[in-house]
Amino acid sequence: MHLQGVRRQVLSLEFRHVWILACIIFAILWLFMLRPQFLGGPASYITVRGSSMEPALSSGDLAVLRAKSTYGLGDTIGFRIPQGEVGAGLVVIHRVVGGPGDAGYITRGDNRAEIDMWQPRHEDVLGEVWIHVPKGGRVLEAMRKPPVLAGLAGVLAAVMVLTTGRRRR
Repeated sequence: MHLQGVRRQVLSLEFRHVWILACIIFAILWLFMLRPQFLGGPASYITVRGSSMEPALSSGDLAVLRAKSTYGLGDTIGFRIPQGEVGAGLVVIHRVVGGPGDAGYITRGDNRAEIDMWQPRHEDVLGEVWIHVPKGGRVLEAMRKPPVLAGLAGVLAAVMVLTTGRRRR
């Protein structure tokens, strides 16, 4: 009996160490690779709307963008529609089909025959699509709703309470 208790304690301690190490690794990766631009990081998170990029990207997909120093033909970029143009400030994800960034990129949706009326400059571009998560935008939107957030917080609290064992003296 006593030996089984010792084994459980050792396994529990090993699990805790692995869990802590995994959390540290995730935090470092998030800090340097996935931190949003509004927090000083390199990434932007965009939920795709519409069908202009099908079949590559569909409405409700999550696109994680990373800023680059330059973009070229074939890159799928997310950009803000420049001020003074129809739809100013909205984010569009389309493919670069021409033009240098200083004069304005020429872009087009994969599911469209005509080029865009906008010609975003390099400073309008949020980044290139780096990670694509099908339907991931829908999941993020659902998680932002108060009942879902409350449920997640409740489950997290329950897991913490149930996994924190009492120490025997």
